[in-house]
Amino acid sequence: MLVSTYRKGDGSQLPDFDLLDQTSLLENSRHTAYLDSTMDIRDITTQLKAWFPPEAHRERDLPGGNKWFYIPWQTIRERFDEVCPDWEVSYSAPSYLGDYCAITCTITIGGISKQGVGNAEIMLLSNSGKNMARGTPIERATADAFKNAAEAWGVARYLDDQTDPKTKADFIRYMQHAGDGRAADFYHRNEGNLPARSAPTKIQAKPFGQPSVRPTSVRPIEKRTREISREEWESKRQQAG
Repeated sequence: MLVSTYRKGDGSQLPDFDLLDQTSLLENSRHTAYLDSTMDIRDITTQLKAWFPPEAHRERDLPGGNKWFYIPWQTIRERFDEVCPDWEVSYSAPSYLGDYCAITCTITIGGISKQGVGNAEIMLLSNSGKNMARGTPIERATADAFKNAAEAWGVARYLDDQTDPKTKADFIRYMQHAGDGRAADFYHRNEGNLPARSAPTKIQAKPFGQPSVRPTSVRPIEKRTREISREEWESKRQQAG
């Protein structure tokens, strides 16, 4: 703010009140713009944190044979496009640490940046030595970094393994209300409240368009006998000699 000092008799001019008013207006406009920007970011963050439709949740394996959900990175990208079309994303050059490739992703919205680090094994080999990886290590590390940076903005954060128990319970009810019981099933099995899944029953293949049938046990054909009269039995014995 402009400051002017006036001393009686020293020839100093009185402060220019028009200039003071202009300065105050400028400061107020900057403050208003800051508040508008803050409110916009809060609104954007609220929309980014919104839960995805039940059908958008894909199943993923957890350590120990458990299961939970994830949102594909392509779906997350669409969320950013819908909520804030002018969002920006950048990636660091890949670095290699032992058997892993690591990349840092930065997502910027309204001048605010948040980062996430992703990594991927360079080689994913099966027991027989076959490479089971989908895509290059850089592609997989990039996707992982993007999802982690998006989670820093709150996208799909409710699916984090360490999420608040109340949030997880609300999510299970949300899925059940939509007619999707996978969340409740996964939760109870992960907690050990349900028996382990049995091996799937083999389905007998049928031509396309016809319903498949499950194999049924075949009972041995029982030989049935009927009672005959003594006269009939004697006649048959005589015919046999």
